[in-house]
Amino acid sequence: MSVRSWSSAKLAEVTTKVGSGATPRGGKEAYHTEGVPLIRSLNIHFDRFLYDGLAYLDERQARDLDNVGTRSHPGRQLSENDCI
Repeated sequence: MSVRSWSSAKLAEVTTKVGSGATPRGGKEAYHTEGVPLIRSLNIHFDRFLYDGLAYLDERQARDLDNVGTRSHPGRQLSENDCI
């Protein structure tokens, strides 16, 4: 699914948590041109989402980051619509 086909909504309407998280080791050299989208703070603005600079991870990188939100909050499970 292309990220440009995502529907538009206010974050407060679709998520219960918004916070900062981790990125894969290696910085921008670790990103790919396709794969699992990694939304970063540079993509989020008060009035819009910017696709420019959207990074992509491969499946392994995405799995490695899968539990990031629960490390800092032991016992808390992430919901499908959490935005970390």
